Amino acid sequence: MQRVRQTQESMIQSVRDCFSESEIDHLRCVVRLAIEFHYYLQVACGHSFCTEYVSESIFSGIDSFSVLVRAYGVLVGAMASQLEWQTLSLALLKEKFAALFEKFDKEEVFERKCRYLLDLFKLQIVFAGITYDFDEVFEAKHE
Repeated sequence: MQRVRQTQESMIQSVRDCFSESEIDHLRCVVRLAIEFHYYLQVACGHSFCTEYVSESIFSGIDSFSVLVRAYGVLVGAMASQLEWQTLSLALLKEKFAALFEKFDKEEVFERKCRYLLDLFKLQIVFAGITYDFDEVFEAKHE
């Protein structure tokens, strides 16, 4: 949680004057989800419960992601996504996330850091879509 708070505060300082409180709250959410996902990948948990929790957390953050995309898009210095979608596998997705998270973690310029954050969340959405078994979850909730 300390890393989450530190990252959130460092990013918020850069946009406090141009983001609304609501947009800042959404930024906090996307930062938290990216860092939680980073740790999930580091632990390499194989439990279906953990994967389901991570996927549902990602899905719950889509509204925050959408708000942040709009808020970021009007900033001077906003950049286009650097993600390339030609080929994708779960292993490659994990590698891309780890490499991009490292850039995100080290970046100090808000515009670049936020672009990395948005791209990280796109990868999280893809991960959730690949790993989330809607039928299994539906059956478990209706037993």
